[in-house]
This record gives sequence, structure tokens and C-alpha cells, in this order.
Amino acid sequence: MNSQTINQKILNKAKTLMGERFGLMIKYFIEDTENYMREIAEGCKSKSAEMALRPAHTIKSSAAQIGADKASDIARQIEDVCREIIANGNEDYVQLEKLYNQLKSEIAIVVPELIKFC
Repeated sequence: MNSQTINQKILNKAKTLMGERFGLMIKYFIEDTENYMREIAEGCKSKSAEMALRPAHTIKSSAAQIGADKASDIARQIEDVCREIIANGNEDYVQLEKLYNQLKSEIAIVVPELIKFC
């Protein structure tokens, strides 16, 4: 497993806490993240920060729980940009889309590392 992709300490803690259900948790993470990424993409396309905010928040939290630290951090940045757009009315959808693409790339790296646990 690529140590830069997945924080082994956090992943092992999640394995210990979840026990036999760990594989199912990973399966749900992969499936749900796919759906959340579609929602963020739609938010970018339709220029709706509100639409992208919730799935970014969820990815941030769930990725952190399994040690996908970089994915979690990128999702946090998406969340921050969405909140900035909503609060201040700025239209930084270029930055939002850039971060979405970074997250998409990181998820593409993380998923093959996690799928072996399903």
C-alpha cells in the first residue's frame, strides 16, 4: 500500500474499530464517494456551490476516517471555496472545478488501494 496515499495508522485504527465490518465500510465509502463526486461535478457544472458543499463535507469526513488524508484535505478545500462563494457571492467556480479535478485524481489513486479490503 502506498504510504503517501493512505495513512496506515488511521487505516489500522479503523480496521480495529470496525472488525469484520471493515470491508463493508470500505465498500460503502467507494460507492458513496462515487455518488458524491457526481454531485460535486454537477455543482461545478451548474455553478451551484450549495450543491457541491454537502458532498464535499461528507467526503472530507469519511476519507479522514479511513486515512485518505490528501483526499480529505482536498475535499476540505472544496468545502471552504463553496462556503466562500455562498457567503461572499464571489464566483470562483474556476477554483472549485480545479479542486474537484484534484479530488477526482486523488480518489482514483485511493480506490485501488482500498478495494482489496472489500
